[in-house]
Amino acid sequence: MFGLSEWQQTQFYKDVKLEGIQEGKLKTIPGLLKLGLSPEQLATALELDLEFINQEITKLKGKIEGKLESIPGLLKLGLSAEQLATALELDLEIIQQEIDKLKTN
Repeated sequence: MFGLSEWQQTQFYKDVKLEGIQEGKLKTIPGLLKLGLSPEQLATALELDLEFINQEITKLKGKIEGKLESIPGLLKLGLSAEQLATALELDLEIIQQEIDKLKTN
């Protein structure tokens, strides 16, 4: 039977631990971007490759664009800007900007 110290020496444990650390770092990217950090600063602060950071930023932008595309349909259902912000997990300011764009088009 493995003891804790033997378990921690296995490659599986090391891989899972590294994956968890990296996942935790990735979750900080949106907040750090909101604070105005550049991709270069993120790569340095999170000790990740700049190319990897740029790929993650591209993924985030795609997710946000997808959420923004759903706004007109959700507005037709009668949802408020606040409800949209909560449901889509976006800042109210971003939702309001999109609503304003829709009104001018």
